[in-house]
Amino acid sequence: TGTYNVTYSVADQAGNPASVVLQVVVENYAYAIIGKAIDGYLVGSTVIFDVYRNGVLDGVHDLSSPVTTDGSGQFVLSLTTPELELFDTNKNGKIDSDEGRIVVSGGFDVTTNSPFSGSYSSDANSTVVSPLSTLVTAVMDDGTGMTKEEAKAKVVQALGLPANIDPTNYDPLAAASGGDADSIKVLLVTARLANMMKQADAFAEYRGIPFTSAGQAGTNF
Repeated sequence: TGTYNVTYSVADQAGNPASVVLQVVVENYAYAIIGKAIDGYLVGSTVIFDVYRNGVLDGVHDLSSPVTTDGSGQFVLSLTTPELELFDTNKNGKIDSDEGRIVVSGGFDVTTNSPFSGSYSSDANSTVVSPLSTLVTAVMDDGTGMTKEEAKAKVVQALGLPANIDPTNYDPLAAASGGDADSIKVLLVTARLANMMKQADAFAEYRGIPFTSAGQAGTNF
């Protein structure tokens, strides 16, 4: 990191010089959102930080550059200092759950060995973006003013999940490999929810219902 001056100098045919100094500031990212995209692990998926919560990239109003998930489904959304200042509306130095959404679309599901054509979302404080986190996000955004903790509790109760499970931070695939007994139930519920979302997308496509982004029908079902 540091500040560097770059001087550009030119001269015309008569030898008259002119110069300008460009100041370049190099610094580390101010904030990073790290997570995993899960159906199975989603590889090569596009990840955006969605401030307007409409599922699409809105230029300067969202994080300008989308990223792609790696071979383990992981992504890193890195914010510069100006971006953090723009999105951190309460100025507490971090991105809170009500200050943006993470949206994952496209890519390839390495568990089922098939393309992923849908879209999942989660709030900015999540480390997992999955069908379950999408449901929690939908409950948060349904207009009732429900907090993230209230939305998580409602989803866990409705789906009969163990009370200790956080749908926005629990990786059932990693938990299963570690022998966590709760992972089997979470994986089963995740698979059923994903199937319902895919059926909603297929029905919308069959009926010719217009949507602005991939997987929007399943996300909003």
